[in-house]
Amino acid sequence: MANAHRRRNFLEKLKVNGVLLVGKSGIEEGVAGAFQLMLSEMGEWRPSIEGLVFNSLSLADSAALEFPFSEEEVFSALSSLCGDNAPSPDGFTLALWQSCWDVVKSEILSYLLLGQRMVTLLRHSRLKKGMRLYDGYPSNQLGLPLDAPYKPIRFGNAVEEQL
Repeated sequence: MANAHRRRNFLEKLKVNGVLLVGKSGIEEGVAGAFQLMLSEMGEWRPSIEGLVFNSLSLADSAALEFPFSEEEVFSALSSLCGDNAPSPDGFTLALWQSCWDVVKSEILSYLLLGQRMVTLLRHSRLKKGMRLYDGYPSNQLGLPLDAPYKPIRFGNAVEEQL
């Protein structure tokens, strides 16, 4: 039975780009060449973006992106979410976070402020020459020694440890 399946799944000849290929090595080379041709960089088929006008932020709007999140902005975003969903497996729904805002707001805002400080730190540290980066993050700022061996850890783990 296995021989019958092998015979049925075997290609004796194959036509690729109008060329008839015969034999295993010929078919392999022809298919590999066809895929290389198809996936290679061909400048003429790419669309051009010259002459297109894109929407952009005004200077005031782009400067506002640098400011820390305000309490009203965070509460507005939290209130706009559906309260039935649980953001994590601990079972607390968003309705709890929304109804207990006065109790938990300082903690939530401190998390957001820490995240914003880390982004600012990364932006400025990439400008310094000679700064060693660990997974794209400055290793001396995450509490890691500069000569630490590479280990694939998540950046979030280091942030959680800082809290």
